[in-house]
Amino acid sequence: MFGREPWLTNRFRIVYTERMGKRHVDILINEGEIRELLYIILRLFGLRAGYFCQTADGSWKAVMNKSDFYCEYCMIARRRFAERCERSNNDFLIKAKEQMSPLWYQCYNGLHEMYLPLTIDGHDAGFLHLGQVRTDKDFDAVARECGLNEHPDIDALRASYQAMPVMERSKLEMIAKLVTVFAENIVRNRLVDLTNADPAYFLERYIDMYACSGASIRGAARFIGKSTSYVTHMFRTLHRMPFRDYLTRVRIDRAREYLLSNSIEEAALRAGFKNRYHFTRVFTKTTGSSPAAYQKRERSRETDKKKPPAVR
Repeated sequence: MFGREPWLTNRFRIVYTERMGKRHVDILINEGEIRELLYIILRLFGLRAGYFCQTADGSWKAVMNKSDFYCEYCMIARRRFAERCERSNNDFLIKAKEQMSPLWYQCYNGLHEMYLPLTIDGHDAGFLHLGQVRTDKDFDAVARECGLNEHPDIDALRASYQAMPVMERSKLEMIAKLVTVFAENIVRNRLVDLTNADPAYFLERYIDMYACSGASIRGAARFIGKSTSYVTHMFRTLHRMPFRDYLTRVRIDRAREYLLSNSIEEAALRAGFKNRYHFTRVFTKTTGSSPAAYQKRERSRETDKKKPPAVR
């Protein structure tokens, strides 16, 4: 998607930490399509939702489905308990990142919210945040749990809470499952992506992702934000062979694995070859053995490994 509609894309610089220290990365955000997904959440469930990432200078960038991020209840609560709101956000974001899965929680001021961290190859790529909803729990119980009776506008807080639509608790987990699908779609379709940090790393990542499904010099160049001539030169420098030859080697390596548990036709298609004839010709030229002979030999070896040792 990136490269086709550059006017929909925002680029921010973020920092992620590796064992060897901190590293700067550009994060690309297709704001238009992310906003559309967030609007679907708003229309289906009436939930405020946003995508957030923290930039290298410590500021936050956000894509929201509503211009007013805080509901009336939150605005009233923050008059006295703003620090509590920030502490709640930080505490539960840390917990969500630790478990790397959707986390519904009751915030320190009594409403229910959800965090869903996004990662790309193990690197932090921001998170989705939904919420500011109430369940069927009555306000007096919430006030006791959260210490809200100290609030000077407790009556306004109660009235705002009672005016909010009730979200059944059973729906929270259903929403979490749906939002997880949205998150997978965001990463899979590269609505959020990391790039331009280490071209060699992202070039290898491109090959790993698309070797068997249409990888090309042009696609690789677009993926890492460089020219096709840059990619061609990089491959010769890194691998001492042309892009096409390296791609063929990767496909043949994948095919070796697939042949252990698939038919030759299935292995060929999974490894990105158009038909069995083309696959057989390339496989034999590369390995010195036909796919059928390789498959028979390797399956025989696997069978021998499973046999119990002979008793002497």
